[in-house]
Amino acid sequence: MEVDVAPAVVRVAGRDPHVAGSCIDVAARDPRVRHAAPVPVPGHPDDAPARIRRHDLDLCGRNGYADTDTDGGRDADVPTVMAAMVSVGVAATEKRARSGEQDPERSEAKGKGEQHSGSLHDGYSTSESRACQPMDLSRLTDDLQADLARYRFDEARLRRHAESLAREGFRPEAAHLPRPPLPPPPGAIFALDESLAAHGRAAIARGELACVVLAGGMATRFGGVVKAAAECLPGRTFLDLKLADAGDVPVALMASRATEVGVRAEVLRLDRTAGVFTQSVSLRLTPQGELFLEDAAPSPYAPGHGDLLDALRVTGTLRGLRARGARTILVSNVDNLGASPDPALFGLHLSTGRPVTVEVVDRGEGDRGGAPGIVDGRLEIVEAFRVPPGTDLAGFSTFNTNTFWLQLDAIDRGFDLDEFAVKKEVGGLSAIQFESLIGQVTHFLDSTYVRVPRGGAEGRFTPVKDPEELALRRPEIEARLRARGVVA
Repeated sequence: MEVDVAPAVVRVAGRDPHVAGSCIDVAARDPRVRHAAPVPVPGHPDDAPARIRRHDLDLCGRNGYADTDTDGGRDADVPTVMAAMVSVGVAATEKRARSGEQDPERSEAKGKGEQHSGSLHDGYSTSESRACQPMDLSRLTDDLQADLARYRFDEARLRRHAESLAREGFRPEAAHLPRPPLPPPPGAIFALDESLAAHGRAAIARGELACVVLAGGMATRFGGVVKAAAECLPGRTFLDLKLADAGDVPVALMASRATEVGVRAEVLRLDRTAGVFTQSVSLRLTPQGELFLEDAAPSPYAPGHGDLLDALRVTGTLRGLRARGARTILVSNVDNLGASPDPALFGLHLSTGRPVTVEVVDRGEGDRGGAPGIVDGRLEIVEAFRVPPGTDLAGFSTFNTNTFWLQLDAIDRGFDLDEFAVKKEVGGLSAIQFESLIGQVTHFLDSTYVRVPRGGAEGRFTPVKDPEELALRRPEIEARLRARGVVA
């Protein structure tokens, strides 16, 4: 496969009879990719052109794996790097580019400092939904309406959010727990046991592990590109290194409305096999519960990484991974190149028999996020914004890395995650968005917490938020990846 690298569009050969012409031009938000010669579609030789059903084309755009009919008439799992998968849902992007309408990442990535308010469950009655002040969504552009449908926009949920804000306003204190959490008791945090590596290595060899990478964020401080496609080491992007580090372990990437095209283009450029599925989308509100407008247009956003649990199920990605033999997924952020599929950690996860294992590190100065704490007798991840003021934090010595080992059978269900109101500055104005957090799965499922090294050659937590942080951490990241054989 060949992709010419330069500014704006990737041209991909498409043999699907539903796609007009022999090629499709896909507007790629990754500014490094441009069309040139057509790119052959992987997995479809000239003597066996794919015939993908129309309803499967929609699934291809959302799922890590989709059903495909070949001339032989059989169904097969195919990676989403196929051109048909790239083609779905990008028509709106092309029309935006022609019309001059702003790209979604502009509004999704401009939020800076954030503040949290109370949660909103998904349990409102029909009468309560009707009580919400009417919100006119009929005047949305055709492009935006198409995107909202494609990315599973939930209008009823937005109206409930609006009603909550109109009734109560934005109240950060509403997110606080009723009682301060207690620190973990002695022995509650496991230590890494290298003797379990053989157990994990055998399970990996049996194909029981897959990696899920959270790739829904924009790298605003790296020039506004998709974070997955930002350069980490010379000539190597975050996604390039993440996929190389996974080795033979299958990888599925959760993208967002803002990043999907760029993520797919980067997978094509790298000539790698990786599933791509998408999280949902919602629209920002004003603090008074009205539709927030940026440059006279609604402002879409991705509703937090807690959306992963639903996205895995509704896109069919979880089903596809299980069909391939995976029983466990390792979930990590695309910019954390420490979170590799380590056999010892996998072995520890399997040995406990619990459906969730959370990697934690020693808390450092400036860490803001979640930590294990006891709430109502249960050890779970507690986000910092939920801790009541005045709580003694002396006993909370660890920090959640947002790296999770999850059993697929345990998460193949719905979870009533809280949706927290978050205030962001967008275009100089205050906007409210509601987000769920994946760490709250520990409230519902028994979880193990394991302390892992933070830095050094064996470190597993090196998130990179801006170029300055990357400059400081690049030698450590390079040394770690060299030790694992990822870079020469």
